[in-house]
Parts: sequence; C-alpha cells; structure tokens
Amino acid sequence: MRSFFTDQAIPRQPLSSPPGLVIIPSGKKIGFLDARRFEYGAGSCLAVGLPLVFECETHASREVSLFGLFIAIARPIETKPHLRQICLMTKVRPDTRDAIIEAAFLVFGERHGASLGDVADRAGVGRATLHRHFPGRAELMRALAVIAMQELDAAIETATAQAANYEEGFRLSLHAIVPLASRQWFLMQEGLEADPKIAAAYKESRDELGADVDAAKKEGVFAADVPTAWIVEAFENLTYAAWSMVQSGEATPKQAAEMAWRTLISGLRGDAT
Repeated sequence: MRSFFTDQAIPRQPLSSPPGLVIIPSGKKIGFLDARRFEYGAGSCLAVGLPLVFECETHASREVSLFGLFIAIARPIETKPHLRQICLMTKVRPDTRDAIIEAAFLVFGERHGASLGDVADRAGVGRATLHRHFPGRAELMRALAVIAMQELDAAIETATAQAANYEEGFRLSLHAIVPLASRQWFLMQEGLEADPKIAAAYKESRDELGADVDAAKKEGVFAADVPTAWIVEAFENLTYAAWSMVQSGEATPKQAAEMAWRTLISGLRGDAT
C-alpha cells in the first residue's frame, strides 16, 4: 500500500496503472479510456483489473487537496472477459466511523477550535451517532493521531523507497511529509503525548529517526560531533515550522520543504563574512 498527495491540479496526461484499488477520501481524479469518462474520489473506489494505461486529470487545490491510497493486487481481478481491460468503478458508501474520521481531518484542519457538532455536520451524521463512535473530543483526537502517524510512515516509506543514500532520503522525507500539514498541524496542539499508545508510537518513530541520523552521520551528511538527539530535535522542529508556514499560507508545501531542508543541511548563515 502507498499513499499519494497533491495540492495542485494536474492536466490530462497518460497514466500507467498496475492492478490495484485506488481510494481517494479527499479531492478527485477524472479518467478517460476510449470513449469512457469516469470520476473517482470521495465515495467511490477505482479498481484496475490488469495493468492498464489510460488518461487522467487531477483536481486539487490548496483549499481542497487530494489525498489517496493505492492498494496493489497480486493477482488480476476476476471479471467477465469483455471487462478485463477496462477500469471498474465501484460506488461505495464510506463506513460511518471512516466518514467521521475524514470529516474530522477536514474540519479541524480548517479550524482547530471547531466543535464535534461541526464534524458531525461535515460527516452527514447526527451528534448521537458521532458519540456512539467517539464519546468525546479526546477519543476522536486519539484516533486521528494514530491515523496521522500511519500516514506519515506510509508517505516517508513511499518517498524514500528509491533513495540512493541517506541525504536524499532525508530530503525526500521532508517533501513527502510537509504536504500533510492540514492533517497533522492541529494535532500538535492537542497535548496527546500523555496518551500511552500515542507516546509509545511517537517514541518508536523518534528511535527510528535517530537510527537514520546515525547512518547519515556515517555518510557525512551530518557532523559526527553534533549529538544525534540534537539533530532529531532540529528535524522535528523544522517539520513543525514547515507545517505552520503551509497552514498560514506563507509558503507552499514545496517551498516550506525546501526551506526546512536548507536550514537543516546548511543553517541560516548568509554570505557576509
């Protein structure tokens, strides 16, 4: 499984897809195959039975970003012979809990102080239904935090899969995680570190980051005499700064990621001597 994200529209162009399922909770894509035109986004799932090339355009913006998941399928999808070379569109109704989760990401990403009532309205459910799944704000935020960390891990794993070295891996990681600002930034203000499950997952993430920093030191990416803990803190805080800049509209995800990388690798010193 891999995740993908963009906040920019992409014009119609050829797309080569292996067999798999494409799920897009936010934003949408429009595909074109022969005389067919099909949309897939929130509320629908695109199934590709065999390796296929078709044309596709992406609809996304800074206001409504596109986020999706691709789940590879090891064996071709069994379909009727005359359907095996085309995309299969399957309308699906999101699970109520999933609908609440996605609505919460959107609502809190737009306004951190939004109420649970705002989330229920965006999800199209009643307050009583929301509370059956999440008794209060704390339970909902805890669920969002777990998903957000999983999304970070998936984004980094996908972005760095072909990295030639640790330096490229760190740079690609920033470019992968900074665009997730709207799904991450508001959680930083919730004080969730006291939750045992969240704390354990966060510690595991920091330990992995520390190990990567140590490996990068051996490549000469970071100075050997700078403590690993200091570099880990610098990386995390530059990520938070990048998310903040994106959320405030002061930088695009690409600009913020580049500034974070420049600061991490080169510092802030100018040309003056």
